[in-house]
Amino acid sequence: MNHSTTVSWLLLALLSGNALGAEHWRIVLPPQGEPFANAPPLALALSEERPAGLKENVHYRGVHRRYAHLVYGRGRTAGVVIVVDEIGPGRFDLYVDANRDNEITSKDHVRGEGLSWRTPLPAVVHEGESLREYPRTVVFRYGPVSRTLAVATCGYLEGHVHLGNREVTVRRVDGDANGLFGDGRDRVWIDVNGDDQWNEVEEQFLFAPILRLEGRRFALRADDRGERLALAPLEGTGEVRLSLPRTVRREQVEEIQVTVQSRDGVTGNLSSVDAEAALPAGDYRITTLLLTLKDAKGGPAWGFVFNDNGGKEPRWHALAKDGSLTLEPVGKLDFSADVQNGKNECRAGDSLSVRPALYTADGLLIERAYRGRFASTPYSGGCHGTIRLLCGGRVLDEASTGFA
Repeated sequence: MNHSTTVSWLLLALLSGNALGAEHWRIVLPPQGEPFANAPPLALALSEERPAGLKENVHYRGVHRRYAHLVYGRGRTAGVVIVVDEIGPGRFDLYVDANRDNEITSKDHVRGEGLSWRTPLPAVVHEGESLREYPRTVVFRYGPVSRTLAVATCGYLEGHVHLGNREVTVRRVDGDANGLFGDGRDRVWIDVNGDDQWNEVEEQFLFAPILRLEGRRFALRADDRGERLALAPLEGTGEVRLSLPRTVRREQVEEIQVTVQSRDGVTGNLSSVDAEAALPAGDYRITTLLLTLKDAKGGPAWGFVFNDNGGKEPRWHALAKDGSLTLEPVGKLDFSADVQNGKNECRAGDSLSVRPALYTADGLLIERAYRGRFASTPYSGGCHGTIRLLCGGRVLDEASTGFA
């Protein structure tokens, strides 16, 4: 056997072994109308107000437009602007800013059939200073009677995992149309009996840290990007609860959502200060925080979204078997401003870059600050600050910054 033949057989062995095992997941896109073609579409808020800063370098065919904002992925650049251009009764053009450059051009026009459009849209995730993109396809549908636009992620991720001493097929569905697969409304389908049939009552599960299968409990260890998933027999659980910062009273909280993840990939969600979550024993870190506080003067609520962007080392919290763990997700805030990427010199006439950053005690970076409901777009509900360059008390220049 020559060298090239040996290499070929080696590659074949890898492809038929571990490379196609539990860590291999493929995207499947069934045709529209078939089972698993897409998750149930979710409505997007449409506004007649053009988002601030949006450029429109396109000749619209219609005379009336409405705008939507979709957060697809995680991080400061996950937002996507959508434009619905009304041409006439029951006729619309759709534009999707898939490259997220905050500019609508003819290249952003999506071809569709009737009032349905299917188009590629990558989910983006920030990792420190780098950005990763994950290929996805979404479908938009417009309801002419309700005058609403709905969106869903198409298809599913399929792979194989071990359930006890045998291998089963698993499908993961993005149930909340954000391009990720680790949220409470996402679905995990498990072909428990191995008949290649999908029973929506017995083989469909909400994404949760603990699943009951065949009378036993398993820990669901998975990432939210759809690259890893495993089922491990549950060996013990503990209780996790939330606490508030000393400066925040319970009655001030309008909404709180916290996501935690263990070292081995178990994900849990907590959405109330009073609630407790049973999670497999292990070490956990906080990965996301959404906190909405009532305005003391009766105005729109103040909302804050923090995410783990990989910029700081995670802070781990131990949850013992039959134990309890109380997490305060805010802690002592850390505010910093990176000037000129750490450079000490700036010549006259050069642009001076300033990047403010606000971190929680657990190393989560603020992604968005807003007033009102989270469903409002960051352009209309965003909070902004002003950075001024001073010299001897004199203002040389100033710029506005936000977290959207």
